[in-house]
Amino acid sequence: MQTLEIINVGQAPNDGSGDDHRKAFQKVNANFDKAVEGIGEVAAAAQEAAEAAETAGQLAADAVPSDAVGVAGGVAPLDSAGKVPGQYLPEQEEFIPMAQKGAADGVATLGSDGKVTPEQLPNAVDAIPLAQKGEAGGVATLDNEGQVPAAQLGLAVPIAQKGAAGGVAQLDSASRLPTTQLPAVTQSLWNGTTLTLGADGRWIRGNFDGAHAADTASIQTLRASTPTYLPIVPGAGADSSYVICRNAAGPNSAFVALGMNGSVLMADLTFSRHGTAGIPGALRIFSASTECGRIGADGAWILGPYLWVPNVTARQHVYYTGGGSMYGTAYRGQAQTDGVAIQFQAYNGAVAGYIQSNFNLSVTYATTSDYRSKHLLGPVEPAVALENVMKLRPVHFRMNGVAVVMLPLNGFVAHELQEVIPQAVTGYKDQTRIDDDGNVVPVMQGVDLSKVVPTLVAAMQAQQGMIDELTRQVGQLRDELARVLQE
Repeated sequence: MQTLEIINVGQAPNDGSGDDHRKAFQKVNANFDKAVEGIGEVAAAAQEAAEAAETAGQLAADAVPSDAVGVAGGVAPLDSAGKVPGQYLPEQEEFIPMAQKGAADGVATLGSDGKVTPEQLPNAVDAIPLAQKGEAGGVATLDNEGQVPAAQLGLAVPIAQKGAAGGVAQLDSASRLPTTQLPAVTQSLWNGTTLTLGADGRWIRGNFDGAHAADTASIQTLRASTPTYLPIVPGAGADSSYVICRNAAGPNSAFVALGMNGSVLMADLTFSRHGTAGIPGALRIFSASTECGRIGADGAWILGPYLWVPNVTARQHVYYTGGGSMYGTAYRGQAQTDGVAIQFQAYNGAVAGYIQSNFNLSVTYATTSDYRSKHLLGPVEPAVALENVMKLRPVHFRMNGVAVVMLPLNGFVAHELQEVIPQAVTGYKDQTRIDDDGNVVPVMQGVDLSKVVPTLVAAMQAQQGMIDELTRQVGQLRDELARVLQE
């Protein structure tokens, strides 16, 4: 029989040093299992011995004639104790030679207690000494019914207490507690199929610390080789459901919620607040090594690690490595055709322009210029355009903060160009704004040189008109000079 587990009863009642109820009964159950297994082994061995004896008796009855019993040349009968009577035995000294006593292939000797000594038993080193029978640290004895006595079971629970008042709960066929044995408050929460959380039971507590450990509380499907899903559905008469995480257990708390809005058939991801709690500044996205991006409470999107407060208000900021190792954004068409990568629209949805990637490895920067979108006011006056061009001051410059080794640029100063061709310049001179921290920061003017092109074309037309007129006049003078020379 296997070694039984000892239940630790502690040093004194309820001192907390012994096994708790659950652990104690686990040991009891384990000991019962071991005892039942041992009893089963003994019963099986007895059954095998009985069957063997019956078989041997049958064989003997079949093999020896009845008239050969008790006669010379036959077999000896057995008495009521199942032994050969003395009159049928030969003289003892002729029965077993003394040389075989305790010798190999002979017979075992008996000790002073009338029993075979352990060293003459097979596998004696693996045997259990009789001194351990029924003793502490030894093995349990069996009663006349082949069972371990209750005195050797420790703190065993009597069968009469199974499922009885003041006793222990009885498990059903599924190894679970029947709802009839649960207290009333538990029955109101769990009826066997539904868990109902009311005002007095709205918490589910466990080790939900996020890291996996032996005592981590988790939710897992019972179906093998199947992903685990946690279905959350709306209540009767509703059409939306959400998972919500708060920063505090109270009416004034910030939260993030993920759910399905059935009224508009859209999935929502919301970060906001209830009550007087502060509004979360952003919804952040992290990888194992860095922040990947965030969505600000003002609706601005930041792609890449958040590095500093931008000096411009925008709906999207992209932080990237640059230097040829990482692009800010990349656009690639799905077919071998020209395609608009970025489109710009006016407030009313009209297309203002676009950037188009062309299959011939070129890029088109286009502003809407379709005749159907214009109300023509007339041509640009070439003379006026030429006059304006002559007012322009092209400059050779280098931007502030740029290393001296960088090549300088050619261009215009924004406010000077604005005085001549205002539609080519954004903002105004010395414009500023107040940032989120209350600081006054400059708003830089910008120049769109494409807006200068119509004026340049008209000026070239004016110059070409002058050239044509001068060419005509030179031709006339040449003709007159040739006529004078002929006279």
